[in-house]
Amino acid sequence: MGNRPLEGPFSNEFVDALFRYSGGVAAVVDVAGTILHVAGDTDTFFGIASDQFIGQSVFDILQSSDLERARLRWRQAFESATPLPSEDYWVQVGDRWLCLRAVVSNFLDDVRMGALVVNLEDVTGLKNAESARSTLLGSRSALVRVSSEGDLYSEICHVVSGDVAFDLAWIGLVDESYPLGVRMVATGGPVAYFDALEKLSTTQTYHGPIADAIETRKIQVIESIAATPQTESMWRDLALAHGYNSGVVLPIADFGVLAIYSKRANAFGHEVVQVLTALVDDLAQGAAALRARAERVANRYRLESSLEATVRAIATAAELRDPYTAGHQRRVEYLARAIAADMGLAQDETTGIGVAASIHDVGKLVVPAEILSKPGRLTALEFEFVKGHSQAGYDIIAGIDFPWRVAEMILDHHERLNGSGYPRGLKAEDIFLGTRILSVADVTEAMRSHRPYRPALGIDAALRELEIGRGTLYDPDVVESCIGLFRENRFEFQLS
Repeated sequence: MGNRPLEGPFSNEFVDALFRYSGGVAAVVDVAGTILHVAGDTDTFFGIASDQFIGQSVFDILQSSDLERARLRWRQAFESATPLPSEDYWVQVGDRWLCLRAVVSNFLDDVRMGALVVNLEDVTGLKNAESARSTLLGSRSALVRVSSEGDLYSEICHVVSGDVAFDLAWIGLVDESYPLGVRMVATGGPVAYFDALEKLSTTQTYHGPIADAIETRKIQVIESIAATPQTESMWRDLALAHGYNSGVVLPIADFGVLAIYSKRANAFGHEVVQVLTALVDDLAQGAAALRARAERVANRYRLESSLEATVRAIATAAELRDPYTAGHQRRVEYLARAIAADMGLAQDETTGIGVAASIHDVGKLVVPAEILSKPGRLTALEFEFVKGHSQAGYDIIAGIDFPWRVAEMILDHHERLNGSGYPRGLKAEDIFLGTRILSVADVTEAMRSHRPYRPALGIDAALRELEIGRGTLYDPDVVESCIGLFRENRFEFQLS
């Protein structure tokens, strides 16, 4: 079927020449949307002759998601005396999907035309590049959001496959124990293809762009999956069976690949690949950063576990010399942690305060045992020996590289807001907040427990002492938190 002859001065030859020399393409379409005539260099523009369009409905070649918008624009064209603003539509031409920018002009009242004229511009490359750039921005946002390498891969696949130009994406890490040489770790898109690909990967004769990308560490662009060589027929047939017509496989540094598929042929032009190359560069850097962070976290965990074991050993040694205060340090630790958490301190700060509290009396190792266990009142000289345990504790701990101010809290846990404490006579804000919390927890636990020189006074007496010394000896906010924990039944000592 050829072009329908146009009547009047607008002959087929005239219209063809007009658009051929302008470099454009236009379609003459009737009210129902049937294509009557196509003018211009369609061989270059579409890759097929113009007469193959004649008699088709423009609505039959449109992407389904564009249909409603196109029909609305068509109705608007009937009522407009001037050309409508351009709009972009995806259309299927042969085995390719093209994005065409269309301007619709109304010639229905023109006796020489009696139709709508659609001027077309191919913006496929532009649209694909826009999609790639959008995907790049989305991936960079994902880099900020995620906290683990696995989450990063999943987010990237989700972002890529969620773009209008790309239908499926997956990431694999190089792993020689897998038949394909790569282990799939994240996917985005229909799962049926991934399941089939994994089964295919176990075939000894399998070969394709994924293997090529891994072996050569070079980007593999598949402009037309249907045109891939016979040696890749197994992969080609699988991809075509699932509706994919083009693809790209991009190496991720030296440890993985990102594979992207599109149902449109030629979806991965030069500019698109350039943008996607930037994406995998970002992905490689992000993965490396997350790996390094994970290693730092693991190292810190190992260090903290080692320090915790050291702390427990020190605490046990101190309590063995002073049976009357056995368990005191642990109870102080639990209360200090509870106060810190109640005051809204960060977990890391709370941990540091707990560590200091658990060994705050380690300096008693240097105090003679007979003084520690003396049942009566201490002499002035004996009390000076006891007071020396704060400095001794600091000297013992100062050489350990804690990530918190542990030695300082041990040194100052007997300091008081009004400067009446020891060993340095510090006042108010000169005393670290963690130390102020430790001091209140220490006083509270000591007063409610039995000592050689007096019976246990109980928790009520301890809380009254805090209220009396609030603002003069003890930090008022810390006191408020401590009293609230007990009176609101949000804390109780678990160890006797």
